[in-house]
Amino acid sequence: MLRQRTQTGLWITALLTGAVGVANLLSAVTPSLPDRLDWLEQIFPFEVRAGAHLFAVLSGFFLLILSANLLRRKRLAWLLTIGLLIVSIISNLLKGWDYEESLLSTILLGQLLLMGRVFTARSDRPSIIHGLQALVFALLFTLAYGTLGFLWLDHNSAVDFRLGQALKQTLTMFFTRV
Repeated sequence: MLRQRTQTGLWITALLTGAVGVANLLSAVTPSLPDRLDWLEQIFPFEVRAGAHLFAVLSGFFLLILSANLLRRKRLAWLLTIGLLIVSIISNLLKGWDYEESLLSTILLGQLLLMGRVFTARSDRPSIIHGLQALVFALLFTLAYGTLGFLWLDHNSAVDFRLGQALKQTLTMFFTRV
């Protein structure tokens, strides 16, 4: 049986993981602050910043899913969450210099590293299958998100995207190195 302090830490970690996931999703769909964006536009091309948006969405989605598995002390969930938090930190900085979200992810990363010995449970086959299903759903969601984003750009810029072009551009950004 886990001590009360450890159990409380697990709950806080799971809730904070879900909160970081929601923060990533919300941050990815809201416009960046103009002064931060002006600075980033001088350093990184559009493709890097747009790719960071996609990674913020993906990491947010998966962090929401992993939060429940952290509560179950799954070791694989702990490892994946650490990796996704690193992606979250980088993508939030690249997409709009959102250091607030990056700081939240960094705090959670530190907490997870400190609690690493608590996550000892092995994943069972149904959990792995559920995770793979979530992966497929997330990839489809991201594809739809990117495609809709390019179609939205069509209405707000001089670039003319049709559905096929938007889908092609999303796949290009998703599967090629920027």
